[in-house]
Amino acid sequence: MDAALAGFGFGMIIVMMLIMLVVASLFLMVGANVAKIKGRSFGKAIGATLISIIVSFLIALVFPIGALLGIIIGIVVVKFVYDSSWGQAIIAYIISIVVSIIVMVGLFFLFGILGVATA
Repeated sequence: MDAALAGFGFGMIIVMMLIMLVVASLFLMVGANVAKIKGRSFGKAIGATLISIIVSFLIALVFPIGALLGIIIGIVVVKFVYDSSWGQAIIAYIISIVVSIIVMVGLFFLFGILGVATA
């Protein structure tokens, strides 16, 4: 029984990570639209988000200021994936991060309440 619960927990972690990837990519796309970046697509948004997450994670393992470096790397990745200006990349990235955090906190809160209500 414990193995089944552990598997369910691991499955939920994977599902939430995929939801976070899609949400962050969606709002990066929105940010790219607001910043008027040309050639934007959802595929580029997913690629930029994945690259940012992986590189930021690897750097955070090595450097104690990994979060700050992660933000800088995220902006650099957006700039080069979208072939945009630095200003456009900063605007798109900030919009993506702020809105993604708000949405994810809301989803965690919603799932938390649903989990408590059904327990």
